[in-house]
Amino acid sequence: MTTNGKEHPEEDSALSDQSGKPTPGRATEIDHGRIIDSGTAAWQFAPLHGGRLQSWQWRTLPPPEALRPSTRHNPPRPFDLVDSRHGALVDHFLPLGTTYDEFAEGKYREFGDFVDLPYTWEIADLGGEARINMSRDGIIRAGKREAEVRLMKSAGARTGSSDLSVLYRVINSSMRPIQILFAVEYNLLVPGPAAESLDASDGVYLIDGAYPGDHSLSSVGRSVGATSLALANPQAEMALQLGWDRECDLWRMPLSGDEGTRAVRIVAAWRLSLAPEDNWALGLWLAPG
Repeated sequence: MTTNGKEHPEEDSALSDQSGKPTPGRATEIDHGRIIDSGTAAWQFAPLHGGRLQSWQWRTLPPPEALRPSTRHNPPRPFDLVDSRHGALVDHFLPLGTTYDEFAEGKYREFGDFVDLPYTWEIADLGGEARINMSRDGIIRAGKREAEVRLMKSAGARTGSSDLSVLYRVINSSMRPIQILFAVEYNLLVPGPAAESLDASDGVYLIDGAYPGDHSLSSVGRSVGATSLALANPQAEMALQLGWDRECDLWRMPLSGDEGTRAVRIVAAWRLSLAPEDNWALGLWLAPG
C-alpha cells in the first residue's frame, strides 16, 4: 500500500480486506495496536504505548483531481495525517509554568507517567459507531510529592465518516488537591500529495478562523483561548481541522524530520485545579476536508 508516496505493504491486511478494499464500520485488534476503520478513514491506536493515536489514514480524492474529467472517476487514495514516529493524542502533565518555547526545545519537565506507559482498553460497537475506550491509573510526581490520577479517553468514529471524536476525563484519585498543566500533543502531517512540493510558506495555520501573525508551517507561537485550528494546504485544496470544547493555550511548532515541512507539532494545554475525587472533562475532534 502506498500513502503519500510511501510503501506500507505490512499494513494492507490490517486496513483492508483481501480485495484491497477498506472494510467499513469495524474495530480490529492487531499486534501493534487497535484499528478503527470507518470505510473512509482508519485510525490505529497504541494502548500499550501511552494510549496514543499512532497513525491515521484518510481515503479521499483531492478536490483538483475530483474536478478534472480525466481523474474524477479515480478511486480514493490514502493520505497519512499523523506522523507515526511521534503519534497524536499524547498525554502530558506539566508544571504550571511550562512555556511553549521549553516544549519546542525539549526542555520541559514531565510530572506524569502517561506518555509511554500502558493504558487498559476495550472496544465498543455502538451500532454505526466504533469506539476505543482507554484508561490509566497513574501518578503525578513533583519532587517528593505524589498524587494518584486516573485518565480516561474514548475515541470513536461513525461508519462512513472521516472525523474522529475524543472524550477525556481526568480524575483526582488522591487525598490532596492538585494543580497541574494538562496537555495533549499532536504530531500531524498537512494533507496533500507527496509528489507536490510544499514549502513552509505555502501551508498555513488558521486559528479560530483567523491567521496568526506568522501563519507559516515553520512558525513557533502561542495562541491564548483557542478553540479550533486548521492546517491548510492551499495547493491541494485540503485541510485538517482540530477543535476543543474548552478554550486552550495552543502551542505550534514545526516537527523536523524526513517529512519536511508537512510535519508539525501542536500542543493544546489547560490549567487544572482539582480537589480530591474531583474530575475534569474535555471533548475534542479532528476532521479532514
